[in-house]
Amino acid sequence: MKLVKLALFALLSAASFAQTANAQKPPVSEAVKRSVTPLRADEFWLQVASREALTEAIAVAEQYQPRFPRTAVLQAPNGWYAIVVDVVKNGEVKDTLARMKASGLIPDDSYATPGKTFLWIAWPEIDPYAPRRNPDLFGHQDAETTVVTAWESGRFPHAWLVCGPQGIGKATLAYRMTRWVLAGGVSDQGGGMFGDAPRSLYLPPEAGTFRRVVSGGHPDFRALTRPEGKASIPVDDVRTILNFIHQTPAESVWKAIVVDSADELNTSGANAILKVLEEPPPHTMFVLVSHAPGRLLPTIRSRCRKLVLSPLSDDIMMKLLAQHAPEVSETDARLLVQLGEGSIGTALDYAQAGGIDLYRAAMVLLSNPAQPDAKQLYGLADMLSVKSAEQSYNAFRTMLDWWMKRAIRAQVTEERPPVVLKEEERALDRWDALGGLETSMQLWEKLTGLLAQSDNPANLDKRQLIVSAFLEVQKAAAQRH
Repeated sequence: MKLVKLALFALLSAASFAQTANAQKPPVSEAVKRSVTPLRADEFWLQVASREALTEAIAVAEQYQPRFPRTAVLQAPNGWYAIVVDVVKNGEVKDTLARMKASGLIPDDSYATPGKTFLWIAWPEIDPYAPRRNPDLFGHQDAETTVVTAWESGRFPHAWLVCGPQGIGKATLAYRMTRWVLAGGVSDQGGGMFGDAPRSLYLPPEAGTFRRVVSGGHPDFRALTRPEGKASIPVDDVRTILNFIHQTPAESVWKAIVVDSADELNTSGANAILKVLEEPPPHTMFVLVSHAPGRLLPTIRSRCRKLVLSPLSDDIMMKLLAQHAPEVSETDARLLVQLGEGSIGTALDYAQAGGIDLYRAAMVLLSNPAQPDAKQLYGLADMLSVKSAEQSYNAFRTMLDWWMKRAIRAQVTEERPPVVLKEEERALDRWDALGGLETSMQLWEKLTGLLAQSDNPANLDKRQLIVSAFLEVQKAAAQRH
């Protein structure tokens, strides 16, 4: 119950603050509000300007973004919007500022902001560490070596299939390959926070090719992604790409297309891609990202060089959590590593959504399925049903599905999975007592089906979906007595 009270208090406090702030300044769209990760003690924001109006701040930021891929507009507590272009280490502040001012890259009145707390990332709407913008990749050196070796052999494949679990760096590798090939296959650049191994595909963010791929302004690059609100990648978008590949490269020797993800191609789009892969134009590279390659057309798979990426190691996960979520304690980071199972994307999503507390709340409720604490259940449902808690709702839904699959797998193998939290032991015991494998499968289908109804825009009552899910568990427990 304490968890729910704290969560509800936090949500109410946030809502109260937002109302006060919005009364003074034009509101930032809920779609773009993302909390700013606090800097470490030895890091500074490199701020080039500030504006009172968001539209003016974005206009300034867009001028810097092609040269500085991590440019962002951050809202300050006073309501103004700061334009920051990078993060600088303490010992590098003076030299960095002097060098960049002298070269005309930033205004003379630019400065490093120490220890300042910003409220929201108001622009861009995408994550600054999104694959297109991220220069770093960890844990997949073998895949990088494979690409470099193929390039050096003179028999570079025209199509690559990058596959593996979600959130492990597949799309990051795809864009890394793209930038590197468009830059002419420049090897041994080094770089990276943790020190890239030789023969990597690293390209520095200040490189012209890197900046133009980030901004979408490289004439020899295209990306195919599913538009927001669409169920799949439209076939018209695929046809536009097919027109592009028959054009002569404008700047590079090669043309490159990233499909992220190929799983989201509909039948017409997949067949259109297949036709190109069967008769590829010279010096044209397709990089297809797939979370479930078994669902792709076998003929597509057979025409691609496959790169299978494995889940990240615990050590790399800890390093990446320290880099991207320094506010998370080491204890919580280790729990997130377990919940993420080698997916840094999943772990970071859980960190932002309060996943550890949500997971604990679920385990407490499942520990007493016959008589779940009504106040806790309805409090949790209330908390997750508000509009601002969409990320937390999705995290809760994903974790519950993950846990039920683990519990079912344990029933099949008769081997208990390692527990993340102590509350999980009792939850596993109570789950096993509900009636065995058949009952577990039925419950899994019912609960995932109920929570998935939130995907329907017509169903806005997430509160009832959560309550109904746990009442299904309660009903199963009652049938055993």
